[in-house]
Amino acid sequence: MELFYDKNKKYEDSFRRLWKTCFHDPQAYEDFYFQSTYSRNQVLAAAEDGAVRGMIHLNPYLLKVGEVKRKLHYIVGVATDPKFRRQGIMREMLTKVMKDMADAGEVFTYLMPADVSYYEPFNFVKVSGFEEVEIHGEEGESHIQPLMFKDYVKATKFANDYYESRYKVYTMATQDVLFFMRWEALSENGKLLCLKHGDEIAGLAVYGIADDTVYVRQILGDRDEMIGELKAYFGNRRMLVTLPNDEKDDSQIMMRMLRLDLYVAQCKAKRDFDFTIFIKDDYLENQNGYFRIFAKDGYGCIERVEEPEEPVDTFTITEVTKLILRDTDMLPWMIGEIV
Repeated sequence: MELFYDKNKKYEDSFRRLWKTCFHDPQAYEDFYFQSTYSRNQVLAAAEDGAVRGMIHLNPYLLKVGEVKRKLHYIVGVATDPKFRRQGIMREMLTKVMKDMADAGEVFTYLMPADVSYYEPFNFVKVSGFEEVEIHGEEGESHIQPLMFKDYVKATKFANDYYESRYKVYTMATQDVLFFMRWEALSENGKLLCLKHGDEIAGLAVYGIADDTVYVRQILGDRDEMIGELKAYFGNRRMLVTLPNDEKDDSQIMMRMLRLDLYVAQCKAKRDFDFTIFIKDDYLENQNGYFRIFAKDGYGCIERVEEPEEPVDTFTITEVTKLILRDTDMLPWMIGEIV
């Protein structure tokens, strides 16, 4: 099996066929994805005799991670031809993309799994959860309106200010991100909406419609005010609204630590600590071995060390990731439903 990145975008037809087979998206959404996101992403293909058997899409986004802005990749479109499943193709593909991103200095990657059990063996951990709440519209006057292009600059600032005041890690809003959100909504019979107070943006939301149900996501602004405005905007229609809820076990974002050294270096610790452990990472050699992890005066550091004379505890990279998340200031996260 040959693994390669489709750098020249030659295999779109093959990827579309595999996408149809595995995901069954409406044609309008598939067209949106391949016309927008596919044109700017990376796709790792697994092929045999020139025929694509598997793929992983790496979609680029700018994230604010603590005080640092980082270009990272969101994993989507993980698919294997049904006739070639259970042959280790997905494992080979995931291993390669994780190593390549680590070599490029990306601190972590992330995804929204269909089933968390697929990714837990690859040391992905949950960092952000959502719940879907059913509400019904009601008669009333709504002040919500479609976001106009002239307001994109204000909307971008509003979104980033909203995230910055609430989250430690989040996908940064740019005018391109808002444009793609609007395009995605249109592919799902929806729109990108805004609430204005005078001339200022006070809220954002995006929705799509399927089977007479309105699916609302990415609500930014005062939640009660926005839901009240949305109820009036949609009248008597049934709505399913996606809201952040880190206690939920489904519809969650998972992350995989790729460069623990870079991540720890930008963390602020809740307390001072100093310990040496053996970290076991079966996929990334750069994170496999003996390490000293310590924090002094609130700042963290990690360094590879020689095998200590005294035995030390062994932790998987999953366990270390959860420990670092718990004992530093890098929670909460907000990475919404994006493509």
